[in-house]
Amino acid sequence: MNGSAPGLVARWTSRRYPAAGSICDECRELVVDMECRCCGQLAGELVGMLAVVVDTAAGARLVIAEHAADGWVPIQSVPATRANVTALSRPGATGPALAGVSTVGRMW
Repeated sequence: MNGSAPGLVARWTSRRYPAAGSICDECRELVVDMECRCCGQLAGELVGMLAVVVDTAAGARLVIAEHAADGWVPIQSVPATRANVTALSRPGATGPALAGVSTVGRMW
């Protein structure tokens, strides 16, 4: 079953995995994970993310994209089933109203 009409489903921020050899901004130790092992500071560049439903010749697709220097770059695409769209839907999106969708917290 198709999950929705075209439109924005959700937007949020995420962190890119830190590059090899990255140094912690806080304590200057080498960072090898998303969090500095020495001081606990989060590492990696913040990046804007969004999920949209788009119409394609093969049917509706849920596309997840990240913001890059050249604009939005798709990083994943899955069928826009109701379950997939509901999993990412947030209040205030321009996509279809999903009655009964419950969210905890607020994204961006």
